[in-house]
Amino acid sequence: MKEGKDFQYLEDLLKDPEEILKDEENKRAEKIAAIEKESDLMPSAGETKEPEEPEGEEPKKKNAHRRRRSAGLAMTRMKTALISLVAVGIIIGAIFGASALIDQANSSFINGASIFYPIASDSVISLNPYPEGIAITTGNTVEYVDHTGKLIAKNSHLYNSPVAKSAGKHLLLYDKGGKELRIEKNARVDTVVKTDAEVANGAVAPNGNFAYVLNADGSYQTHVFVRSANDKLLFEWGGPDYLLDVSLSDNGKKIAFSMISVKNASYTTTVYVFDIASSDKKQLAACTFEREAAFTVRFISNKEVGVQTDSGVYLIDSQGTLNQITAFSPNELKHTTPPSDGLSCVALNLFGNEKNTELRFFNKRLDHIFTKNFDESVYGMSADRHCTALRFQDRVCVFDANETEIGSFQLHESSYRLLVNDERIYLLTANGLKCYETDYHSAEDQTPEVDSE
Repeated sequence: MKEGKDFQYLEDLLKDPEEILKDEENKRAEKIAAIEKESDLMPSAGETKEPEEPEGEEPKKKNAHRRRRSAGLAMTRMKTALISLVAVGIIIGAIFGASALIDQANSSFINGASIFYPIASDSVISLNPYPEGIAITTGNTVEYVDHTGKLIAKNSHLYNSPVAKSAGKHLLLYDKGGKELRIEKNARVDTVVKTDAEVANGAVAPNGNFAYVLNADGSYQTHVFVRSANDKLLFEWGGPDYLLDVSLSDNGKKIAFSMISVKNASYTTTVYVFDIASSDKKQLAACTFEREAAFTVRFISNKEVGVQTDSGVYLIDSQGTLNQITAFSPNELKHTTPPSDGLSCVALNLFGNEKNTELRFFNKRLDHIFTKNFDESVYGMSADRHCTALRFQDRVCVFDANETEIGSFQLHESSYRLLVNDERIYLLTANGLKCYETDYHSAEDQTPEVDSE
C-alpha cells in the first residue's frame, strides 16, 4: 500500500462509524445510479416499461445485449455490496480491537498508565511515601512529586550512600557510613545533624521526632539517640552489640530496636522497647530470639510492636509479651512488607523452590488473614492500609484485606521498584515512573483500633 493510501486508510478509521457507513451508502448509490443510467434499464418513477417483442435477428441481438448488461449490473451490485460489507467489517474490527486494548490497559480498577514522571531508573535509590505523592531519592537529590507528576521540590545532597525513611510530612535522610543526617519537613530541608561517628541506621515519626544510630561511638559498638523535631535530645542508649533495625511509634513517645549478638558460631537477637516520654526512660520489653535475626521492627500501634525475623512473624503486645504469629524456614523467605498500621505480607519460596511461591497476608493487628499460592516467582511487593501489590515477571496484581483481587495490569517493559501509597501504585520502569490510581472504595479491615494514647 502506498504512503498516500496509508494516510487515507488511517483517516477513514478515525472517522465516526456512522459517517463511514453513510459515505459508503452514498458511494454505492452513485455507482448504481450511474450504471442504471448507462444501461437504461430502470424506468422513471411511476412508469412501467413493457418489454419489446423480438423482430428477427436484430431484436435478438438487442435482447442478448440487454441480458449481458443486466447480468453485469447484478455482478456490479454484488461487488459493491461485498466491498461495503468488508469496509464495515474493518471498521467494526478496528473499533472492537481498540476497545480490547483499552480494557487491557485499564483493568477493573486502574486509571492511568503513562509515564507520569520521567527519571532514569538506574539513578533511583529508593521510593518513599509522602502525602499526596512520593519522595524519590537518587544519588544526589531527593525529589518530591505529587500524584499528577508535578515536581514539588528537589533537594540536592552530597551523601555517598543515602538512605531515606519517611513518616507523614517528615523525611529522614542519612549518609550510611558517613557522619551527617538531616530532616526534611514539607519537602524542605529543616534540620541538619553532624556526628562524630558513622551513621548506621535511623527512623522518623510523623510528629518529627527522629532516631539515629552510630557505630563504634566511643566505648559503645552501637549508640542510639532520639531527638525532637526542634533538635532536643530525648533519649540515649548504648550497647556492645550490633543494631539491625529501629522504629519510633507514631506519637514519637516510644522506640523499639533489635540488637544481634554473635558468640561461638551462634547468634541471638534481642528486641528492646523503651518509653522515651517517661522521666526514667522505662524499658517496656526485652524479647530474645535464639538463632533468629530480627531484621525488621515496626510499631503497629503506639503500644504494640511487630517483628519479622528470618524464621517468623511476631507481635510484642502492650505488656511486653512475645507472641508468634507464623513460622517458616530461613531458606524459604523471599520478600516481606514491613508490619505497620495497615496490611503486610510475607512471600515464601516453599522448600527453596523459586517457582512455588506462598504469600501470607496480615492485617494491621498482624492477624494472619489469608494465604495465596502461585506457581511463579514474586519479584517485589508493597502494601498500605488498603491493599497489597505484588510484582510478578509480566504483571502486577493487587489484593485487599478481604482476599479479593481488586485488579491487575500487564507489564510491557522492565520494572524495578514498586510502592503503594494512598490508594495509588507507583511503579519504577526502565522509561520512568508510572502512577496507577485505584478506584478502591471497599470497607477497611474492621479490626478494632487499639488505644493510641
